[in-house]
Amino acid sequence: MALKRLVALAFSISIGGAAFSASAEPLKIALIEALSGPAAGSGRFYQDAATFSIERLNSAGGFNGEPIDLIVLDSAGSSSQASDKVKEAIERGVHIIVQAGASSISGQISEDVRKHNIRNPQKPVIYLNMGGEAFELTGQKCNFYTFRLAGTASMRINALLDVMKENKALGSRVYSINQNYSYGQDAEAAITAGASKFKYEIVGKTLHDFNRVQDFAPYVAKIKETNPDTILTSNWSTDLLLLIKATRESGLKTVFGTTYLDYPGNIASLGDNAAGQYVATTFNLELENPEVVEAFKKRTGRYPIYHADLHMVSMFDLLGNALKKLSSKGAKVDVKKLAFTIEGSSVKDGMGVTSVRKEDHQAIIPIAVSIVKEGVKYPADGTKYGFAPVRVLSGEQAIYPVQATCKMERPQ
Repeated sequence: MALKRLVALAFSISIGGAAFSASAEPLKIALIEALSGPAAGSGRFYQDAATFSIERLNSAGGFNGEPIDLIVLDSAGSSSQASDKVKEAIERGVHIIVQAGASSISGQISEDVRKHNIRNPQKPVIYLNMGGEAFELTGQKCNFYTFRLAGTASMRINALLDVMKENKALGSRVYSINQNYSYGQDAEAAITAGASKFKYEIVGKTLHDFNRVQDFAPYVAKIKETNPDTILTSNWSTDLLLLIKATRESGLKTVFGTTYLDYPGNIASLGDNAAGQYVATTFNLELENPEVVEAFKKRTGRYPIYHADLHMVSMFDLLGNALKKLSSKGAKVDVKKLAFTIEGSSVKDGMGVTSVRKEDHQAIIPIAVSIVKEGVKYPADGTKYGFAPVRVLSGEQAIYPVQATCKMERPQ
């Protein structure tokens, strides 16, 4: 995205409908996402949600009497390019970095922010991770200025297993297939750990390259040989889309238990086979405030189906609640004080209450387990099917204990 376009974007978001002075230091937020490359589809959803969210915050008064600026930077789905964009954001005076894509990118940004803050304790930067779910990010890689406002693989997989078992949809034979990086490895570990508790046999496991497989037919052939009742997968983006497509073409009849089935295109790809499939997410459109849903559609031209949409909006609202506590017209942005304030902030949406755990900055966030069926308010992909909530686990029900590997050093 050209600099001229970025400046125009920041200005258009800044005006937001409220009257502002031009004297105080504006709060600057950088969204670093994959807007090109294989994961660009997800990145564009995150960009829509961030743009919508900043406009809402500015309409409510911005921060310190000034509009909030949003700068959008393209990581192209590359850790090295994301690292370069962190440097660019800091050079442009950004106070908060937001990212919600792959955990590999999240880990890179978290480490870059940590190192910058050690070198520049008087000019710290906050990182709001709204999507990277690898367990280590609030474990050995936890740090004071990083907040994970998202779930984890274990939170989502455990919720999924609990509800599918309760609904007699889990079966006794489970195949696990996941992407071979931190998040997918965490999901496989959670699926493996759940076997004894939920009384199923793991008939096979696969970890495959992330966003590199063009044809999943060989993987599906291997799965088919094991005759599973259920396929459990944390795959996302094109990896899930192609896996579903290959499964449908093979004629394999099985139940999918997923964490990203709500990605646009998946339900259309499944067709009538979509009915009865499960997904565990931090967002369900059927539960959301209709006013926010319609406002999102008016701004973006589409309903917010993917969990990246209104979950991210809700987490920006949590940030907004923290900003309200600190906002003082004409004041400078105090990043350290803001970080302490985020710790004590929460937000309530259609899913329930989300807060932040002080010890590791993990969001205590509700998880919705949904089944694909007809008769919902908001069908997906122009089909007759959508995501009907089966059960919502509260944040307290879904959360896990603080990891012993988290040794957070807190500033004075």
